[in-house]
Amino acid sequence: MSTPRDEDDKNNNLNAGRSRSSERKIVEKHPEFKRANMSFEPKLTPFLKETGSPKPNHEGVSTTRWNVESGNKIPSYPLERTVKVDATTKVVASRVDANIKKRSVQAEFDSDKARAICVTEGFLKYHVTLFDAGNNQTLVEVQRRKGCSMEFRRERLAIINAAKGSFTQTQSMPRLTIPPDLVSESKYAPPSYEDITAMLENIVLSLHAKHRDSKLLALRHVAGMTDIETANVHTSFNAAKIILDSEIGVREIITDYLVSGPQDETGIMMRHSGLTILTNCLTLLEKGDKIEELSKKENIWFTESLFPSLVEDIKRCKSYHNAFLSSKCLCMLLKKSSIVRATAREDDDLRDILEKAASIGQKNHNKLHDEAESTIRALECI
Repeated sequence: MSTPRDEDDKNNNLNAGRSRSSERKIVEKHPEFKRANMSFEPKLTPFLKETGSPKPNHEGVSTTRWNVESGNKIPSYPLERTVKVDATTKVVASRVDANIKKRSVQAEFDSDKARAICVTEGFLKYHVTLFDAGNNQTLVEVQRRKGCSMEFRRERLAIINAAKGSFTQTQSMPRLTIPPDLVSESKYAPPSYEDITAMLENIVLSLHAKHRDSKLLALRHVAGMTDIETANVHTSFNAAKIILDSEIGVREIITDYLVSGPQDETGIMMRHSGLTILTNCLTLLEKGDKIEELSKKENIWFTESLFPSLVEDIKRCKSYHNAFLSSKCLCMLLKKSSIVRATAREDDDLRDILEKAASIGQKNHNKLHDEAESTIRALECI
């Protein structure tokens, strides 16, 4: 026979069970809110698929590469510093397309998503996305994905100005230079030829490192040493001469990267730094007969390594920024080296390669087009 205490214990246990059951039912998983477009990461390095011939629209602007019929719907989540433009998405896309081609920004377009994926020569990567704001208005979002934030500030301003129909040239970032009185001979002694040689020998060790980030940093260091705008002129000239005139190993590493380097984004950046070094060196030695003397002295490297590496890079044309630098190097060599000119005369495919690069540049990259045309003119003179 049950007692009142037993009944109370039974009721308490029953209530406790109901309470635990209720607690289990109350538990709710809250959804994780995040921006949808942040998860969109297309599988691309800064390459651009070749497009067809330009077709002007009713405003006379080419829209073949980015022909947007309608923009995206404005999402419920906040966008990133958008700007409203009094024009349809089709017109805005035309304006932006023309602007980035004029400024030689490499881009790939997704007309269905009204998105352009852009990569600058400094390998800043950003997206331009268009949204339909109604009443023939467009909302423009420019979103940085990777690279320098200061460079992005200038790029964003250029894109917004272009979207509004203003093609005003944005100011480049001022270079910080050392005051002349601090670099006078009485206060500053540039490193000697031996010192620069020792520095480059240490850099070569980094170029043989296991990690590619270390290699990229070393290449950028050499690019800075050979740039007269960022280094002492005496230092840059000696560094250029050592790189091209000695067996120190920098030039061989660069040409190896051009021929057989990796094809991913880091590999493209490493080749770009290598080509920047070659461009700086040839520019420094262009005056007088320095290049002619070096090409005769280092005949094998110039004809069997450097020349075919540059031609192959222009032929592949996977990175327009790199193909532009390769064309620039080849143009200087054709003008200044009789050895290279003789090698070019024996290459039956060279003119076709340059004409194809000029055609691609005309559609997508103004700098590549202009430099390829200059190289063709230099080839015609030999």
